[in-house]
Amino acid sequence: MGIGGTFWLFDPERGARERYVTITEDPNLRINDSRCDGSGRLWTSTMTRHGPPQPPVGSLYRLEAERNLAVKVTEVSNALSIPNTLAWSLDGRTMYFSDSLQRRVRCYRYDQATGTIGSQEEFFALDTERPGIPDGACLDAEGALWVAIARGARLERRLPDGSLEMVIEMPAERPTMCGFGGADLDLLFVTSLRPPDSADTADGGLFALRPGTRGRPEPVFALRP
Repeated sequence: MGIGGTFWLFDPERGARERYVTITEDPNLRINDSRCDGSGRLWTSTMTRHGPPQPPVGSLYRLEAERNLAVKVTEVSNALSIPNTLAWSLDGRTMYFSDSLQRRVRCYRYDQATGTIGSQEEFFALDTERPGIPDGACLDAEGALWVAIARGARLERRLPDGSLEMVIEMPAERPTMCGFGGADLDLLFVTSLRPPDSADTADGGLFALRPGTRGRPEPVFALRP
């Protein structure tokens, strides 16, 4: 788990945690969106603790388990505002990623054997007629990308060509992350954010729904002693 700028190993049976690696020691930065690729590398990002700065100061990192080392990935950007939407295609050859304030998600050619990023292109841009920014995301078993649209009160399901296939309106204005669970991976769990000044009691809630499609097992970190 990530707390501040550090990843910790957590043992739920003992309720104990152990420091694993510090990504950043800058007190103004914190870990944000993180996910493992199909080979068990942990990709993570940083952003400012108190909203997007001008100019952006966040980064994207690749954490190699065997070396206990975080490598900054400059192929994406040297500076990010709100890094989000980390996910990989079913075949592992495409990585999805966004800098949320740009209101678009990009896809990158990905070499899963080496963990390197290649050329990029726009996957989709949000409708200019509706509010919101892309936040956390997950892939379903059919290869479609589910994206939580924070400040937009909805989830969007995007097909592998980037086209919009489904919209699910949410009771919370700021859904932040989605992921499949349950015995049959047919439940989609959605977290949301409640800002300190929000009067909306739905914000900050955890939601579960059955969207009509199933998820896939998520890769886990290839932790080595």
